[in-house]
Amino acid sequence: EEFNEAKPGGLVAIGTYLDPSLTKADSLLGNVVTSANSKIDVLWDFRMKYNLLERVVGVKELLKVDPIRPKETLMLSVGSSTTLGVVTHVKSDEIEVSLRRPVAVWSKGVRVVISRQIGGRWRMIGWGII
Repeated sequence: EEFNEAKPGGLVAIGTYLDPSLTKADSLLGNVVTSANSKIDVLWDFRMKYNLLERVVGVKELLKVDPIRPKETLMLSVGSSTTLGVVTHVKSDEIEVSLRRPVAVWSKGVRVVISRQIGGRWRMIGWGII
């Protein structure tokens, strides 16, 4: 059966000529598949306006969120993709990050969840808009 679009939560199988070792253990999970002439931007770094929460989410203690620092590693969730990013520049309401894995951005105004490693676990500390 043919279709033009898949929505989150659906299971889609596609045929590729990729080496099977690239797809084992769900290693392509969170990636976006498009046609070769698609106009979706694939970014290795980006700048975003950000907002920090007052307190860290998911911990028993009431921990305040410290400001984001240059060279800090953050986990960034963009759409269905999650990747690590190193902060390269920080302004009062804007940061620039360099990513370990690229993300696909299909439009302006895409929201990003920002997490920091606290106590050996990734905890949400804020959100941003690309």
